[in-house]
Amino acid sequence: MKKSLLFLSLLTILILVCFHFNFFKLIDTKTNIVRTISKNKIHKVTFESLSKLTTKNKRDVIEVDILVKDIDTENLIITSEGPTEEVTIQFQSDEDLSKIKSGDKIKIRAIKKGINSSPNIVTLDNAIII
Repeated sequence: MKKSLLFLSLLTILILVCFHFNFFKLIDTKTNIVRTISKNKIHKVTFESLSKLTTKNKRDVIEVDILVKDIDTENLIITSEGPTEEVTIQFQSDEDLSKIKSGDKIKIRAIKKGINSSPNIVTLDNAIII
């Protein structure tokens, strides 16, 4: 009886430890999909075509060149303005925006989060600088 109770206790602890580490790995993979995605699943788009993209799949990762208009380093947000729309980019927490200045052209990889039709504002999320 003692041996089976000890065995079941160890098995339960092992299952809980495995679940704990796999759960956090799953969360980390979902938030860092922009970093871990394979090259053939990235949609390379032009800045002008951002507003034409649909947001059917929230996991669509895009790569685009952006001209920086305004930087908020505290909240890790960059805005850029094109001929027809404004783009707001929310960066991942470990990205360093201190070297970027207004007027710089940067290449980013991000998930297209949404679009407002009036005014035309495109929102990109989980962005990283390439």
